[in-house]
Amino acid sequence: MSSPQPPTFEPVAIGGLLYPALRSQGYDERFSLGLVTTGGSLGLLLPPSLPILVYSLVAGLDFEAAFKAGVLPGLLVLVVLGAYAAWVGLKDRVPRDRFQPRAALRALGLVKWELGIPVLILGGLGTSLTTLDESAALALAYTLAVALWVHRDLTWRQLPRVAQSALSLAGAVIVILMMANALMNVVIDRQVPARVLDGLVALGLTERWQFLVVLNLFLLVVGMLMDGFSALLVAVPLVLPFAARFGLHPFHLAMMFILNLELAFCAPPLGLNLFISSFRFRR
Repeated sequence: MSSPQPPTFEPVAIGGLLYPALRSQGYDERFSLGLVTTGGSLGLLLPPSLPILVYSLVAGLDFEAAFKAGVLPGLLVLVVLGAYAAWVGLKDRVPRDRFQPRAALRALGLVKWELGIPVLILGGLGTSLTTLDESAALALAYTLAVALWVHRDLTWRQLPRVAQSALSLAGAVIVILMMANALMNVVIDRQVPARVLDGLVALGLTERWQFLVVLNLFLLVVGMLMDGFSALLVAVPLVLPFAARFGLHPFHLAMMFILNLELAFCAPPLGLNLFISSFRFRR
């Protein structure tokens, strides 16, 4: 785990490579910036998504089942964005290159060692040979081995500095979890969900479709004003009683929650992908 909110760093890492490639192909500057910024949060619905894992822990769901539930919605979002990008390319008459299988295989060979990480994690979880913690430890050992002895872009002298950075990050995450859990306990102790539900019913919110509209707006606003982990830890316990009251399936609610987080990462005033892209591309 390189960050408590991994998607927000995609514009810095992958986006830094894709943006010049898009511009060199002839794509518009605004479209290229928008694509690398929004693309950074698309992986939230696809395994091994950290937000889905955190949601499952907070809501008491089986995380493997939650991962499976996110595959179809995640692929749907990818297809929609891909279709829009293809339409923009056709509209702007961006030059296209013929697909060459050999060139694609050679490019794939360049990242063969990196492809082993998702295979190791998902293979261990899917076959039940490893738990989540064990998969994380194996992925860490594999990454260190590749960095030290295959690519040789990391030395033993640099390991203490890397470990110090990781521990600082872990400490920040623990503080966030501690404060969010404290707020959660206060909310539950004060019976806030029950009172809010009674207020909504008193306002005439009795149909499921009404609840879904209000819920999506609420989740979007929460995601726009809070970071991803805090939104999950604070809002999930608030929403679960309402979802049960209106007969909403737990996995349906999970996908709605994560999808709204995806949108919120790119929405002002606190859409973190916007700030990261602004900093990375000096816009």
